[in-house]
Amino acid sequence: MALASSGTIAIGGSTSGRSINLELGRSATATSSLGESALRTLAGVSSGAISMSNFHGASNALDTQTVTTGVSSYGYGFSTFVYNGNMGSISDGTANVRSGATIVSLSHSDGSLNGMLSFRLSGNYSNGGFTSLYFPSAQYTTTFNRTSASFSYSSYFNMTSWTWNGVPSPFGTSGSTTTVHFL
Repeated sequence: MALASSGTIAIGGSTSGRSINLELGRSATATSSLGESALRTLAGVSSGAISMSNFHGASNALDTQTVTTGVSSYGYGFSTFVYNGNMGSISDGTANVRSGATIVSLSHSDGSLNGMLSFRLSGNYSNGGFTSLYFPSAQYTTTFNRTSASFSYSSYFNMTSWTWNGVPSPFGTSGSTTTVHFL
């Protein structure tokens, strides 16, 4: 996510991009104050005076990637290991949630409700580093929680994978762009 770069921002409220509480993953009506550490961290103001304008453009995301959707017999999204060549592209292809590890794949097996979303990194990692993948500009706005994913490591491919089964595709048609936030 990210808060709007201009205009009205509130601590509470139910409008995504305008609510500090929602950006922090809290309920819209949670009790929060400008001086608390979570809000100061989000605003980038560790001490002293803080104002609502400090929150413009702030994001609670650990990393943000933009996927230009490719399509193959494998599925939709971005992948470097598709049998018939690369599929789609990704903004920088490194995962800040894992110290710049190479993103091998962020793709969906098909466009149906019974498809499979996969996030794969090159290397062997523990099941952590992020809490969810958030797709605010997808065909529908959705969050995929890490704890709901199947987690595995393949020593043959030296690849760590998180997989969500039975989910619709967050990617659009070939050539469209989709933003994903790692929270």
